[in-house]
Amino acid sequence: MKAFPALIAAAAVALGVVAWRSKDPHYVAPARAAMPTSVPVTLTGDVPDGSVVRTFEVTGMGCDGCAGKLYDAVTRIEGVGDVAVYPILGRAEVVVAHDVDPATVAAALTFDKYTAAPAE
Repeated sequence: MKAFPALIAAAAVALGVVAWRSKDPHYVAPARAAMPTSVPVTLTGDVPDGSVVRTFEVTGMGCDGCAGKLYDAVTRIEGVGDVAVYPILGRAEVVVAHDVDPATVAAALTFDKYTAAPAE
């Protein structure tokens, strides 16, 4: 028990040296793309010319947090327009350019615990 205060003092000195030698003592969190406050569950507006609506069945999704992750992943694909993710039904609807392969969208929606496939 007598060694405990000495151990605490040694740790404090070590941390002090690290902080003193640090080039920038302030941590700045990396910037993250702004996500909508709520993920749409239905598509809005008309489908633009040259685009098509693709529907995907997504397993592993169960809450709005899941919907946000999937929404973020699919909106990074070039050619994606409007996106709606409905966690209760396990479905994502995506407005994409006609030449975007559905497998590309399914791959973007398949990560971690999520698995996506085009709906039939």
